[in-house]
Amino acid sequence: MIGLVVVVYSNYPEALFESCLKFSNEVDFRWYLYFHGNDPAIEKRLLAFANNHPNVMFFPYGSNRGLAQSWNDALRFSEKFGDEFAIILNDDLAFRGDGFPKFVDYVRALPDGYGMATVMGMESENSPVAGKIVVQQLACCVIGKAALNEIGYFDQNFSPAYFEDTDYVYRLENAHLKVEIDERILVDHDRSTTLRTNPELKKQIDEIFGRNERYFRRKWGGNDILSSSYKTPFDKPEYTPYISFQAAVNPYPAERSRELNEPLFGGTIGLLDDIGRKHGTHRSSIEHSFLFHYERILGPKRETVKKILEIAIGQSQSALTWEEYFPNSHIYSVDKSPQDKHYHSPRCTSRSFDPTDALQLSEFCREFGPFDFIVDNGSHVWSHQILSLQILFPQLRPGGSISIENIDTSYGEFTLSFGENCPISTSEYLKKLNDKIVADSATNKESETDMFIRAYAPYIQDIVFFPRGCIITRKP
Repeated sequence: MIGLVVVVYSNYPEALFESCLKFSNEVDFRWYLYFHGNDPAIEKRLLAFANNHPNVMFFPYGSNRGLAQSWNDALRFSEKFGDEFAIILNDDLAFRGDGFPKFVDYVRALPDGYGMATVMGMESENSPVAGKIVVQQLACCVIGKAALNEIGYFDQNFSPAYFEDTDYVYRLENAHLKVEIDERILVDHDRSTTLRTNPELKKQIDEIFGRNERYFRRKWGGNDILSSSYKTPFDKPEYTPYISFQAAVNPYPAERSRELNEPLFGGTIGLLDDIGRKHGTHRSSIEHSFLFHYERILGPKRETVKKILEIAIGQSQSALTWEEYFPNSHIYSVDKSPQDKHYHSPRCTSRSFDPTDALQLSEFCREFGPFDFIVDNGSHVWSHQILSLQILFPQLRPGGSISIENIDTSYGEFTLSFGENCPISTSEYLKKLNDKIVADSATNKESETDMFIRAYAPYIQDIVFFPRGCIITRKP
């Protein structure tokens, strides 16, 4: 059995389907068909195709989850189901004549140990390289078992498209794995059909391409395979070209970079992180990358945020970041370290006491609140995080937000150090709160035994979770 991997966005791949189906009596194959678009008419046609043909695995995601992610998933399925190999195919490509069985036979005849097999193809009159015969690379290819064993899967940080293929081929070359090319012209490629049929996406391509190019450049030291020079990712010896399936979603956690968190399509996310990196705060992409998530919620309110409270603010890095990004704000801080260790400025008011002291914290909030934004960066102990939420959420202005950082202490090895016999972890408490919000009137308010959830869940607009933290916003 041969696997055929196709990702569809806005172009129904009729020609591709027909060029393979007519040889169904000669070649046993199954489809791994992914829908990344949002056109109901195309989704309906793909569903009909899946229902009317055997051996079709159809994944109608309805959103652009990224080529690398779906390719990885399909390769994993193909391995699981015992396929001989899987052919990755662009949706705007079709085999010429009997090109499909010819390419299958070509791959079957290859000796073990190749990295990738691909084919020559004719570019259509609408292609950017119309009339030329070119190597199709990832537009029509088989990833060899040797490649999966030695360099693994695609880097999903290249999303939603562009440079994931360049990255993979560069890793093949670094591993000295050969790219085998069937020199016969076996396919026609109507390249860039998706862009021609989707004007909105075409406007976005420059931003997608630019962002992924910047990531590739950081990762390999050049703009393409010829100009790149690094032998290991980011020129660091602790990294190898190998990416496991499990790690593919973010292969290099320590290299979380600004370009990977930039919003696409005209957004401005990244300024807060730039400021945070300048001042050296740990919540920037230097370490935690929290600031991208904060900016998505607080960016539109940047000029109107007046009061910010941070629990356990520490030295100056955080306060300087808030002062620069929120020009009209005043920073309030609580930290148990001595007062002479605190950051001081005309725009910052600090107090020295243990923020787990509920009485002192409540009195502080009554004196200086309500607040537009609150950051709990305290002890990360479950009972302390839950208590802080219960005390501080009522101190938000309508439309204000509170962030709870480092709730990853609810998991794994951290539970021994941060649980301290608390009957419920912070993450479980937040899930319970989230359930109440999502259920809305479907559950009986009187049945809720937690008085905070019972009283304040109706006032919560949303809870946004992200790696190691969350932001809760109060209804306006």
